[in-house]
Amino acid sequence: MRHWVASIILGAFMVNASALSPLTPRFTEKTRIELLAGLTQAKLPEVAHNSVVIAITGALGFEAATGNISYHEKYEHLPSVEGHVTRVSEQCSRVEAYTWFPKESKTNAVVVEGTYCLVGPAEWASSEQWIGRRIPEQVRY
Repeated sequence: MRHWVASIILGAFMVNASALSPLTPRFTEKTRIELLAGLTQAKLPEVAHNSVVIAITGALGFEAATGNISYHEKYEHLPSVEGHVTRVSEQCSRVEAYTWFPKESKTNAVVVEGTYCLVGPAEWASSEQWIGRRIPEQVRY
């Protein structure tokens, strides 16, 4: 009987605990899906997609701001992501990010450009983002 009661209490606690999640910067589902589709279309291997998402959302943070993007892993199968975020309004920031693998040249980087606006607590959406490959005319990082 005591085992049964303990299981109910523990089960109730676990149900409530799973509903809690830390507040971390993230994209809306639509923006995230469009970004991942663009990365795939630009021929960036799927293993690199999460690195791009982490680098950009980490740089966007919790409010519109200006700063650098710098994401590097020690593993050769994961890319580096560098770039710049520029605050363009109270709720929006412009992103320019370059992604490449350690054995590749930066001139063949996958570029993500777009304006991202806060639509909720640490939740970013973009109505226009461009993802592709091109030689950066001016690298600002």
